[in-house]
Amino acid sequence: MKRVLFISIVAVALVITACNKFKGDPTPVQKISQSKSDTSTSLIANTSLIGDWVVVTDSISNMSLNQDTTYHGTTVDVYHFTKYGNLFAKSAFHGVIDTGVYTISTDNKVQWINSFAQSDGATFGPGTTIGAFSITSVSQHSLVLTQHAISPGGEMYHEITFKK
Repeated sequence: MKRVLFISIVAVALVITACNKFKGDPTPVQKISQSKSDTSTSLIANTSLIGDWVVVTDSISNMSLNQDTTYHGTTVDVYHFTKYGNLFAKSAFHGVIDTGVYTISTDNKVQWINSFAQSDGATFGPGTTIGAFSITSVSQHSLVLTQHAISPGGEMYHEITFKK
């Protein structure tokens, strides 16, 4: 009986010592960056979106439910496209904060993969892909992105207008 008690005490002591020595996170996770640092050093080929774009309006229409929502942006609602293909976006509409890498396809569509995204209080981890937006028009001072999608919630149309 004394031997069983001694072995039990030693086992508990070993477990406590091992737990006290471990100071890190028990499950390694990738840290999500919200910084405005470029993650690439390769210049992108299509430079038409480079710069800070302020949201003028952000409109979403759910055609199946006959619902339209239009947000009128302010000077703090900005999408920053870098020459290295990084995107940093912040908009009060749905509380969006987005950091990712964007590409522009040969058929004039922009798409990005998030390294960090937050919307309506929910955080999305790395690798979330945002559906392609058509670059409807772009000039030195204005940009219009549109997106049409069919989802389980119905047919959706999304249009964001920007100014520099």
